[in-house]
Amino acid sequence: MKASGEDQLAQVDVAKRGVIAIAELWDRGSCPTFLDVVCRIRDTQLFVVPEAIRAFSAPADDNSDMEQAAAEYETDEINAWRAFLETPFAQIEPYSQYIQGKASYDTHQGIKGLEFPRVCVVMDDSEARGFMFSYEKLFGAKAESSRANQEQERSTDRTRRLFYVTCSRAENSLALIAYSTHPEKVSEHALDEGWFKKSEIEISAI
Repeated sequence: MKASGEDQLAQVDVAKRGVIAIAELWDRGSCPTFLDVVCRIRDTQLFVVPEAIRAFSAPADDNSDMEQAAAEYETDEINAWRAFLETPFAQIEPYSQYIQGKASYDTHQGIKGLEFPRVCVVMDDSEARGFMFSYEKLFGAKAESSRANQEQERSTDRTRRLFYVTCSRAENSLALIAYSTHPEKVSEHALDEGWFKKSEIEISAI
């Protein structure tokens, strides 16, 4: 505004047109991605596009920024930015709620010390992409790996403690959803351990 000098009203009009252009992305029930919004911000010059994502918003015929990004960032980081920018912009509100601790869900480690009337625990090793915990092993769907050092803590020991943390958050009712490659083994193990009655277990195919 200061740089506009006496032409500040014209600058306000530019900003207004920019806001309208961005709002049009939602016309007729459209669901723009983060990249759609970033590109519209670039085109209208409403804001300065951050350097970290500037390369992804460059025009299709301009590869200079992307080439520079490829030289500065690891491929995994570039792919992560691309995956993020291709998600619907509507996710920004629930994500904001999540990082502020106001969402109705959290990680298994994040809910330690909290209590809720009703709790639903979702366990899926394939989505967790980790090796420290394994619900598949805890529930008998997979065999525990052998240990070179017998005093070394097993993944099932860590998972059992985490399982206790999640289950003990419930005050009135608890539902457990376990994704498994061998659901029958999980069911048999839970019954053998006396965790549940047969009427409390349901197996659903996806």
